[in-house]
Amino acid sequence: MSKLAFILAAIAALAMAFAHAFLGGPLVVEAIRNAPSLPEVVVWLSYFTWHDGTVALLVCSAAFAFVAMRPKEIVLAVFATAMMAGFGALGLATAIMGSDSLWQTPAPFAFGIIGGLGLFGIWRRRKPVMPSV
Repeated sequence: MSKLAFILAAIAALAMAFAHAFLGGPLVVEAIRNAPSLPEVVVWLSYFTWHDGTVALLVCSAAFAFVAMRPKEIVLAVFATAMMAGFGALGLATAIMGSDSLWQTPAPFAFGIIGGLGLFGIWRRRKPVMPSV
C-alpha cells in the first residue's frame, strides 16, 4: 500500500508541476512581467519564485517515484512529504490571512494532498514494534 501511495504522490506532484508551468505560468508570470508599476527586482524575483515552485514539485515527484521503486530510501519520501506539507501550510495560511483570491487556485490544497499521500505512504511503510502472532 505504501508503494501505491508514493506512486500516487509522484503522479500528483508531476501533474501539478505541469499545471503550474503550463497553465498557471502564462496566467501569473505574464501578469507579473507586464505589471508596469512593479520594480524590476520584484518582477524577476517573482518570476524566479514561481519557477522554483515548479522545480520543487518535479524534485518531489522524482523522490516519491524513487522511493516507490526502492523502499529502503524512505528518507527521500520524508523529505518530499515535509516539503509538500510545508508548501501546503503556506498555501493555507496565505489564503486565510492574505487574500480570498488564493482559494481560486490549487495553492491552498494541492500541496497538502500530495503531502498527505506521502505521509500515508510513510505511515504504511512503518515496521511493527512487535512481531505478528
